Amino acid sequence: MAFLPYSADVDKSIPNEDHPAVSGDYRVGQALYFENGVLKTASDTNVARYICVQESRGHEDGAVLAAHRINHDVRYQTTAALAPTVGNSYDVESGGLSLAATSSTGNFAVDQTWDDASGVHWAVGRFTEDASARLADIESRLDAGNL
Repeated sequence: MAFLPYSADVDKSIPNEDHPAVSGDYRVGQALYFENGVLKTASDTNVARYICVQESRGHEDGAVLAAHRINHDVRYQTTAALAPTVGNSYDVESGGLSLAATSSTGNFAVDQTWDDASGVHWAVGRFTEDASARLADIESRLDAGNL
């Protein structure tokens, strides 16, 4: 599958950003991380920071790739290698397109799961590694101050 936006806490669109990436193949919804000035496919203990929004086969080293920065106001939907448990956090599977069965860094917190008719494990949750404030929390505090 891939990491695709499922729902958001605020009515803000996520802007695309263009960054250089290492050579390879990229798919829409692929989890990426930033290292040494370039985007790379996230897996295992790599902390995902971006989601690819551009399909690119045979991407040349250093060429620009479109992605959006992971936003903690957005819940993402994806598949999982094994049935995930609500409340647990999981790593990104090798290839950056689903959840792994392990949880060494566990930077994707699962808050909803289901299996479809064909037995595919689905999960919805948020990437949690970054300690930045969520826009919805800030908006709530600002609204409360205007009462």
